[in-house]
Amino acid sequence: MATAKMAEAANGIGRIAAAFDAARDEGRAALMPYMMGGFPDLETSAALIDAYADTGADLIELGVPYSDPLADGPVIHAAATEALAAGTRFGDVMTLCERVSARVPVLPMVYVNVVLDARSRPLRGDARARRHQGQASPTCRRARTTRSPRH
Repeated sequence: MATAKMAEAANGIGRIAAAFDAARDEGRAALMPYMMGGFPDLETSAALIDAYADTGADLIELGVPYSDPLADGPVIHAAATEALAAGTRFGDVMTLCERVSARVPVLPMVYVNVVLDARSRPLRGDARARRHQGQASPTCRRARTTRSPRH
């Protein structure tokens, strides 16, 4: 990834856009691997997210395990279930995010009800608090993510 573009970009959407722009400038698709935080355990997850950042990922999508993942397929559901059984919590996943966010944009994939929960205030409030650049919320309606023309 072209780190010069990333260094010039602001946090958040600017870093995400810069990652895609850099890949496009290099004539390739952006590489955005997914991983479930805490699967199969936190130590392995830490090694995996470091490897993603060290070996050329342009962005990383970091799954936040949830006990009732209705929008996920069977593989992600099973990984979330195993991560939760191993004791992974929201704060653990945000710590994984912090490990690499200075090197590569990290987007937690998280259910909107987790975001609205008071225990996830760092994700909901100021992205700089945990260094993530955005989030993917598969259960969030468009009205929640953008302002309607009436406002």
